[in-house]
Amino acid sequence: MNWKISKDDLINLLNKISKDKLLIAPLNQGKDVMFCEINDPSDIPLDYANTVKPPKEFFLAQQETILSFGKKPSAYIDDRKKVLFGIRPCDLSGIISMDNTFREIVEDTNYLSKRANTLIIALACTKACDENAFCESMGAGPVAKSGYDIQLIRSGDDSFFASSGSKEGEMIIKENNGLFKKTSETPLDKVDLGVGFDPITLVKKLDDLFDDIEFWEDVSKTCIRCAGCNYLCPSCFCFNVKDTSSERRRGWDSCMLRGFTREASTHIPRNELYTRFRQRMYHKYKWHYERYDSHMCTGCGRCITYCPGNVPYREIIERIIKDV
Repeated sequence: MNWKISKDDLINLLNKISKDKLLIAPLNQGKDVMFCEINDPSDIPLDYANTVKPPKEFFLAQQETILSFGKKPSAYIDDRKKVLFGIRPCDLSGIISMDNTFREIVEDTNYLSKRANTLIIALACTKACDENAFCESMGAGPVAKSGYDIQLIRSGDDSFFASSGSKEGEMIIKENNGLFKKTSETPLDKVDLGVGFDPITLVKKLDDLFDDIEFWEDVSKTCIRCAGCNYLCPSCFCFNVKDTSSERRRGWDSCMLRGFTREASTHIPRNELYTRFRQRMYHKYKWHYERYDSHMCTGCGRCITYCPGNVPYREIIERIIKDV
């Protein structure tokens, strides 16, 4: 048995559950849609394609204090209760990918506190969100498989199918059975994006390509080293840490930047552009998968759509798979 909720009842639900929680959701910002703190749920666009930036910044902020110095140093933990509404499956997959890293060996309490205190209501896709998207190939869409408390799938213009993915999500649906209605209808769970490749084949093909310098120089030749692909990626998590006299701060960094691997001796192991480009490709499509058995790339397509150097990542993947 599935559930459905009308557009008006969904707004009522968000008003109710955000009374004691910070509501974060998509919001029109000029020509773009961005995730923001929301005061009025009726302002949320429910028909948007995807945001320019993924909402990963609400778990790993672009700049944040993680430790305060003083007579007794204290860690800064953000334990505010939040509701993240409207996240697309590809971006949710990116957050799940980051979970692997921040839970491994030494747990990152700042990140994990934000995760534990955030209720996630995902909004599945019923059409391709971008001409460059390939989430279906990466197993990250168009419908989320896990990681959400509630997932919504549009049904017509004024209602959504709803399903729970956690005990908290199930409880919300049960406690608001006046807003959620039972239905025997079946939601759409597949969208033909017109793009398809096997990511496992890509992993295998990369085995013998690492030392092909000519190939990596060719595919990276239009990259302008701006790091936009990292900053707009829903799963990139590299950061730098800087200390002042009063606090320790961390902020996003990028493996595409020349100084990312600079050592104390000033030596830079990945000094040439092609080595940094190759590093990003191997981390995204091979090493993360081999370590965690899950794909780091979510196929959102932002690294293609917003790349000022017009680096054709999807075409590069196809070249690798076809041995071109």
